Amino acid sequence: MRDQQVVLVVGASSGIGAAIAKRLIAKDHIVYGTSRDASRVKLSGVNALSLDVFDDGAIAKAVDTITSEQGRIDALVYSAGFYIAGAVEDTPMGQLHEQMHAYFFAAVECARSVLPHLRAQQSGRLVFMSSTAGTVSIPFHAAYSASKGALGRWTEALQYELEPFGIHASYIEAGPIQTNAGQAMRASECKDSAYAKRTENAEASFKASLAKGLPPDRIARVVTKAIDSPKPRVRYRVGGAGAWFPRLQAVLPERTFRSMMRSAFKI
Repeated sequence: MRDQQVVLVVGASSGIGAAIAKRLIAKDHIVYGTSRDASRVKLSGVNALSLDVFDDGAIAKAVDTITSEQGRIDALVYSAGFYIAGAVEDTPMGQLHEQMHAYFFAAVECARSVLPHLRAQQSGRLVFMSSTAGTVSIPFHAAYSASKGALGRWTEALQYELEPFGIHASYIEAGPIQTNAGQAMRASECKDSAYAKRTENAEASFKASLAKGLPPDRIARVVTKAIDSPKPRVRYRVGGAGAWFPRLQAVLPERTFRSMMRSAFKI
């Protein structure tokens, strides 16, 4: 891998993606950052691109722009998306499809767009923002948990395919992170829902955990490590919740662990 790499950060206008782009710039990498509206990417030194992750053509166009301007692309960081909360019975299938696309299918399409270039170079890095929720499901956040779990399992399988080409795929599992994700949450609620009070409690508990979560730069440091390391891991678990919740789930009796989760989310 080159010391200075050309990196595409999908979802770089705020939060985790912006922190990642900022740290990569500080490490002297060439960074392209995307948002649905390029004007929202305001970081000094970042090349801003408009990219709607629901538009496969826009993804391919962004990659073509980078390779035309730089002659290469060395790494992809996928940090875009939004999360949906609510009971499964109250969540329309359209919202479920949107959630799976935002966190999973669009990440797959981004990877498919850059992989031919990385294979030609016989090197490259792919880093995806999964979540502890992909291993330890969050009550009343089933769609979110499923999308993050799919991304993690897919990355693990992908790495077997990429090993002969000198390409490394990694994903990040962290617990709550201090972002505006709570304000951007899309709630799936229906009138007279049988789950109304428990949904409200779970959503409030999750939002409260975000306010006390890890700073985005903590994640950015790990992502930068995954890009710069000669031997990156496939999975990086970050922070106390990211490390301990999967371990507790693995060692505690199922009833004990589920009781703990019900208590934590006040359901």
